[in-house]
Amino acid sequence: MILPPCPELDKPKLLPKPKKLSLAVAASNAEILQPPEEPALVASLSEHFGRLDDPREEELAEHKLLDMLVVAVCAVICGADTWVEVETFGKARQAWLESFLDLPHGIPSHDTFGRVFAGLSRHQFQRCFASWIQAVFTVTSGQVIAIDGKTLRRSYDWRSNKATIHRVSAWSNANRLVLGQVKT
Repeated sequence: MILPPCPELDKPKLLPKPKKLSLAVAASNAEILQPPEEPALVASLSEHFGRLDDPREEELAEHKLLDMLVVAVCAVICGADTWVEVETFGKARQAWLESFLDLPHGIPSHDTFGRVFAGLSRHQFQRCFASWIQAVFTVTSGQVIAIDGKTLRRSYDWRSNKATIHRVSAWSNANRLVLGQVKT
């Protein structure tokens, strides 16, 4: 399945246009939404996230987990940082999203996004996400991977004698993508 163009979009609002993005998911930039050379987002996500366990009771779930994942991934790629922003993105782009997703009950609320994602196994989600990123990651000759380390201020806990939190990230400049992040 190839994502259709999103005609109601005028110009990017949250992110600058990346140099190369073959995911065809940056819904804030209509010219990027051309048929990709690689598998489409929905097919790719269902392939890699298909083994992700849904924490909800099947008969009570109104929204499909894959639909929620696609909406969330598109929203985050377009700059959403909170579940409210993910919901807002989904409602603003609902007609476009419905052209390739079922969305039988419309866009989930921000509370629903938060509950479902909080219930997912973070280790299982991380494995699925890493697998998906490896599948869509484009390697260029002479690519630079920037490794960055940060120490979170005031993260040392004096009362319980817990160590300071350090975070190491790997950034692909050519793909404009964080390849991984580890808390040490």
